[in-house]
Amino acid sequence: MPTPERMQRYREIAAERQQGAVVLEDVHDPHNAEAVFRTCEAFGFQRVCLIFDQEEPFDPRAVGKLTSASANKWLDFDALCRHLLPRDQIVKIRYFTARISARSDDPQQASRQDTYLRALATLPLVEIHYGHFLTRIVRMPRANRRSGEARTVEVLRTEEKGSDVNLATHLLLDAFKGRCDTAVVMSNDSDLAQAIDAVQSEFGVKVGIVN
Repeated sequence: MPTPERMQRYREIAAERQQGAVVLEDVHDPHNAEAVFRTCEAFGFQRVCLIFDQEEPFDPRAVGKLTSASANKWLDFDALCRHLLPRDQIVKIRYFTARISARSDDPQQASRQDTYLRALATLPLVEIHYGHFLTRIVRMPRANRRSGEARTVEVLRTEEKGSDVNLATHLLLDAFKGRCDTAVVMSNDSDLAQAIDAVQSEFGVKVGIVN
């Protein structure tokens, strides 16, 4: 039976647990994920979310007998926002995406996305806004071209269209209608810079950027 001192130590460690989530996207080597799991365990993060888009998914429970046993592939935006803004009232979470189509090399990807979006839609503060994907065949230069090989090859290029415009539009509308005094944009799209500057300078809304 644990001693009172050990029980007190358990309580102290439990009190230091983090409520946020760590997100890993397109991890190629499962052992790299294992290293992150160990770090999260050390710092008290109980939730690690794995998102696979380009890389082959793997079962985090097979990586090692660590905190990966409870890792989840889905990102809980509600929990993430509350972790990032613990002193603010979260009134709306807007998620901008586009529906993907099944591919011959991954026929289940559209089904996986649909499952995630349906789960995301159950969060009361989340509203999903859709753009669209444009897929076309283009010719691209061949990497590591060998003698006798063609200089270019045909590849499928997929681009997400409309999501950046939708995000900028709703950011401006929310600021104009006074729906928020602080906004957080989770994106690495530099095309949003002008809209973010306008929201801050014209409407006095503070905007944080997470990328």
